[in-house]
Amino acid sequence: MDDNQIPVEIVKTPPPVSSYFKTLSAVLGVFVLVAGLGIAVKLSQQKQETRTKASADMVDLSLSADKTDAASLEEVNLAIGVNPHNYKVTAVELVINTSNFDIISLTPGNYLTSVLQPSSSEGSNDIHITLGSGTTPVTGPGILANLKVKVRSGASGTGTVTINSGSLVSGIDTNGDAIPTSILGDAGEATINITIPVATPSSFPTPTPVGTSKIGDANGDNKVDGADYTTWVLHYGDTTPNKALDGDFNEDGRVDGVDYIIWINNYL
Repeated sequence: MDDNQIPVEIVKTPPPVSSYFKTLSAVLGVFVLVAGLGIAVKLSQQKQETRTKASADMVDLSLSADKTDAASLEEVNLAIGVNPHNYKVTAVELVINTSNFDIISLTPGNYLTSVLQPSSSEGSNDIHITLGSGTTPVTGPGILANLKVKVRSGASGTGTVTINSGSLVSGIDTNGDAIPTSILGDAGEATINITIPVATPSSFPTPTPVGTSKIGDANGDNKVDGADYTTWVLHYGDTTPNKALDGDFNEDGRVDGVDYIIWINNYL
């Protein structure tokens, strides 16, 4: 090295921080909600190990139906409740499975009102939807969603609606820290008894006698004689709705030779 050369210290300057990153950092500094929602996405993608033991330290989901019995094609409404206990909830990835039901619709309740992933598989026996808290994590119990199902045609026995244990819940603990794993506790189930309608015997009107109790009897005196022959003669060749009263003994709407044969075969 030249003794006259002045040493130069090289300083590596970090790249400038973008305004977007500055803004994001500020938001994160103000509130941890973005982290909570990010965890919900991460949970959905990586399916981290889920805590499933229900206790007062977990977030419990429940199902409440508006009826305990339903017949084929009858609709049933269910409320999906949430009890976070000591947690603040930021997002729920909800998976619902049913047996002997078709899903008509699922709509968010008053708890998590932001739809992060729209519902899918409506019209079948399962549904999947992700709901978020928006700008503020939610505390206390409430209604997560409202579900409407219909009993499948021909179904019998019992029908079930189940919150799949693979559903995911993200939230914030009492220290304000985002939880890195799902905090789902109880995953509720509702059972509906499927009833079979009792067939009611049809009520048929009692036929009104048309003036005869014996074939060939036109005047209803329970005898086949000359008076009935006279009736047949008087109406011979006619079309009539009056059946035997006009001598139409085979009730084909016409008084003809066939009716005469019927009369003569039953005469006296």
